[in-house]
Amino acid sequence: LEAELRYPFVKTAADGAALVLEPIIHLAWTTNLGTDVPNEDSSIVEFDEGNLLSISRFPGEDRFETGARATFGLKWTRYDPDGWSLGLAAGRVVRDVDTGQFTAASGLDGLVSDWLLAGQLKLTPGLSITGRAHVSDGLDLTKAESRINWRNQQASVAATYSRVVADLTENRPDLTSQMTLDATYNIRRHWTGNVTYLYDFAANKGTKARIGIQYANECLSFDISLSRRFTSSTSVTPTTDIGLSVNLLGLGSEVAGPQRTCSG
Repeated sequence: LEAELRYPFVKTAADGAALVLEPIIHLAWTTNLGTDVPNEDSSIVEFDEGNLLSISRFPGEDRFETGARATFGLKWTRYDPDGWSLGLAAGRVVRDVDTGQFTAASGLDGLVSDWLLAGQLKLTPGLSITGRAHVSDGLDLTKAESRINWRNQQASVAATYSRVVADLTENRPDLTSQMTLDATYNIRRHWTGNVTYLYDFAANKGTKARIGIQYANECLSFDISLSRRFTSSTSVTPTTDIGLSVNLLGLGSEVAGPQRTCSG
């Protein structure tokens, strides 16, 4: 069972910008019938503005969120006449009973979840900055992620920083603090090159680098990549891998090529 109430307030600023304020209340109650299956596809939960109002925040089918809960949220957005926009959001979840379904790193454990704080700035042309964080009432940071992305028709460049507290239930014994740099370039029609580099601030070293090239038309996509994983561990040696994959498109595949159908 679920019910949702939202009422946007729209105002026009003196400079012509549209300002939208939207308070949200979401009520839900669910229960599980039968025995839980082994949890293989829902072990790590991402709590963000995309699933803030979802009836279940588990990403897979092995687990379903149960119990009675209320979600309170507030969104504010400015649409500027010059073409840029700024959006801010905040929300949290309150439960009648702690079901013990979520890990500490998810930000959803306990009777009251962490505060979810999120923001997005879209500039023209093609530049966007996003960020989100889970913050407790004591202002402790559980999880944070920020991303800056620029793209045009020819290329895209992005940098992402993420920080997550240690959580043994998610197979993460240490604090994670890392940055990912990635870029793509359309070499010519059907051909795209991509580069990725991962740097671990907790270990103070780069951990992975990857370079690849993709060919895609309306019928298939072909990917080949070379990746290198760095490590200083005595039990794990550095590895270099060559990846190769072929996907048929337009024949029931979920992967989208340049066209949605395969012409004969």
